Amino acid sequence: MRSYLTDRFFALFGLCQLLGTFSLIEHRLLIPYLLTWPAAILILWLDWRTMPGKKDFVFSMDFPHKIESGRSIVIKLTIKTRKLYLRRQKIILQLPKSNLLRFDVPTIEMVITSNRTITKNLIAKAATLGFEEWYSLDVSAFSYLRSWVREIPADIATNQFRVFPIRSKTSPQVFTEIARNQRVFQTGSRRILRGREASQFHSIRDYQYPDSIRYIDAKKTARYQRLMTRVYDSQLTHQLVIGLDVGRSLMGEIAGSAKHDYYISACLALTENALQSHDKVSFFAFSQRVHHLIRATQKFGPFLSLYRGAPELSPREEESNYNTFVSGIQQLAPQRSLVLLLTDFSKPSVQNSLLPALSVLSQKHLVVVAGVIDQNFDLTDSILDFSGDLDSNKYSHLLYNYWLDERIRSFQFQAAKFGVGTVLVHEKDWMNVVIRLYSLMRTSIRM
Repeated sequence: MRSYLTDRFFALFGLCQLLGTFSLIEHRLLIPYLLTWPAAILILWLDWRTMPGKKDFVFSMDFPHKIESGRSIVIKLTIKTRKLYLRRQKIILQLPKSNLLRFDVPTIEMVITSNRTITKNLIAKAATLGFEEWYSLDVSAFSYLRSWVREIPADIATNQFRVFPIRSKTSPQVFTEIARNQRVFQTGSRRILRGREASQFHSIRDYQYPDSIRYIDAKKTARYQRLMTRVYDSQLTHQLVIGLDVGRSLMGEIAGSAKHDYYISACLALTENALQSHDKVSFFAFSQRVHHLIRATQKFGPFLSLYRGAPELSPREEESNYNTFVSGIQQLAPQRSLVLLLTDFSKPSVQNSLLPALSVLSQKHLVVVAGVIDQNFDLTDSILDFSGDLDSNKYSHLLYNYWLDERIRSFQFQAAKFGVGTVLVHEKDWMNVVIRLYSLMRTSIRM
């Protein structure tokens, strides 16, 4: 926090010096000129006392609950003043330099005329995905006569927000893809429900009317000489296990944003929807080993580390070991569960390593693999955007997209044999699709 004199003071000081110059010619002006010095010092001292300090302002910002990339938002800025001299205080707010938001104007100038709470709406556009935390605002507070200005780093009470991918209207092609995989989900549900029970065994307890007699355990009843009944998980309550691949496949950018921020946003959206459905949610991030783990819970608190973008969720320059994914599922989900793996399976290296892990997990769990594909590597979009000009670079890119599309389809066909659903979509459809997938998984597992 520092204070300095303004241009207004130096302009008045220049006029006084001009008066002093004229006093050399006209001696009658000498006394008035000499009197300007003590008057100026007194005025400066009195005016300096009217400047507020760091504790005289309290700032808070109210961000929207969901900030989506590409959309304009309104941030509510609240200013509480504690001390105001002569009810006339000019301040200039320097808005924080954000990597995620773009403000219409970088500074805000206002005159506070009373000791009260002031609110102001700030218009910003969300440009990039990610999490950000603001600690302070740079405030320039002027004295009453505005001969002094003090720069104050004012703390912000509410200062955390995350920008999520946009939830635009999903294209018909994506719904076609989901409908094609819906049959796979039903096949997978029949695989894990071969025990003829829609719920898995949980425990044994004493029989209590009106328990169904079909669940009475004959062996335990004979052993304990009283009626004992088997208890199963509720059909309406499931466990969702989210596996996030933080290996090399999640490095890079899509549409100007870090690729892994798309996947973290999907994890948060899935968690929120699962908790609203009264399901338990487990989470773990892995590459060569498990980097972050959250055991089954029905509270959102443990997932705040995802919201804040914990360092262990950042992608690493290493190939992922999907045996780690299998062991993580076995540790978190001993009973049948909904398993959703988020990884970029458009990478051929991921496809080759992932299939053996899917064959193991699909025998017990309903497994779905979802990923985001860069629009530049989508064969359908490459053909639709073809303008007729085809040089060697464009031909090579188109040929690579054709080869990649064949590899993706082959992987999806192999995964379907195990009863595993696979969906690969563009970033604009990503958030809608993962929520739709979760709904389909819950519906399928009850069939």
